[in-house]
Amino acid sequence: MKKIFVSCLMALMLLLVPVIGMSTVEKVVVESLTFEWDHLEAELPDIAGWTLYMSATSGAGYEKVIDIPFTVGTVVDGVTVFSSDATMNIVGVSGSTVNKFFVLVSRNAINEVSEYSNEVSYAFVIPYGKPAKPFNFKIKVTATGF
Repeated sequence: MKKIFVSCLMALMLLLVPVIGMSTVEKVVVESLTFEWDHLEAELPDIAGWTLYMSATSGAGYEKVIDIPFTVGTVVDGVTVFSSDATMNIVGVSGSTVNKFFVLVSRNAINEVSEYSNEVSYAFVIPYGKPAKPFNFKIKVTATGF
């Protein structure tokens, strides 16, 4: 059967909070991910949308990220594009890499869902943030006479 190529564009706002000493510095990083998948064209009339899930562990512990509705998609170069935006917080230690795992399900009009799609992963690199300003900076001057 002929397949239709479907794409979902997600703009992800990542809030990264490194810990420095007794204070925290917040660094906001904007990162965009694009998820793409194939779906059988014959099944499209029965589909109401898709749901994207994410986990910190491969193969388990998936939590819902976003619903992608099946609405009239935009056709670009013969490819139907459905889009939806979501914001996620990815937290980690400065300079570390945080792996996240994603799966997708399709659902019909009466909310029956498919099994999970194949799993894909993405490694988020937590950037180094600007250090917090020092606090309680003091100087002590002692004068002695000669």
